[in-house]
Amino acid sequence: MLKDGCLGKKNSKGFYHYDEKGKEKGFNTENLSKYFQKAESKVSAVDMVDRCVLLMVNEAAYILQEGIASTPEDVDIGMVFGTGFPPFRGGLLQYADHRGVDNIVKRLKELQAANGDHFQPCPLLEKMAAEKKRFFPNRPFVPYKERSGFPRVSY
Repeated sequence: MLKDGCLGKKNSKGFYHYDEKGKEKGFNTENLSKYFQKAESKVSAVDMVDRCVLLMVNEAAYILQEGIASTPEDVDIGMVFGTGFPPFRGGLLQYADHRGVDNIVKRLKELQAANGDHFQPCPLLEKMAAEKKRFFPNRPFVPYKERSGFPRVSY
């Protein structure tokens, strides 16, 4: 892009279009399509989310099993305030309860078979799944509809 003189705000050529005051006006679609090919992923959006979020659930279960955190509430409040986990989900372990610990263990085993042992379910999760337990057994189960798809950006 530099060789083609795309210097950004300096000459109003680059990733974005700029007005005369240097304010961004939007994507420079010509440059985006010229320099960046749209990648087609072999991994579905659901798999991407599961590979990230279920690893966090697994690690949270290890944190409880090893006594690093005392309660599931400690994990969830840390995730919401410390990492910005979506508060409307109630926290990471509340999300796990909603999805079902048995479903999470099953999915982790599928990911383990496909991607390696770093997806091996924590013994605490396996025990909870076998006993049909939840992290928050006294909370009412409030179903929500999972959103599907991601916002589309057109180039």
